[in-house]
Amino acid sequence: MVHKVEESLLIAKSLGIQTLIINGKIKGEIKRAMLGKKIKGTRITN
Repeated sequence: MVHKVEESLLIAKSLGIQTLIINGKIKGEIKRAMLGKKIKGTRITN
């Protein structure tokens, strides 16, 4: 998990791209995230 957060911070800081760390095993969670709906997860921005 630490590696995911470190890489996401690097992407956010260097490229200005927001990333989401979510549980893809929860049915429909990826779809909800892509549609901008409320999800459980970690949002990383610059």
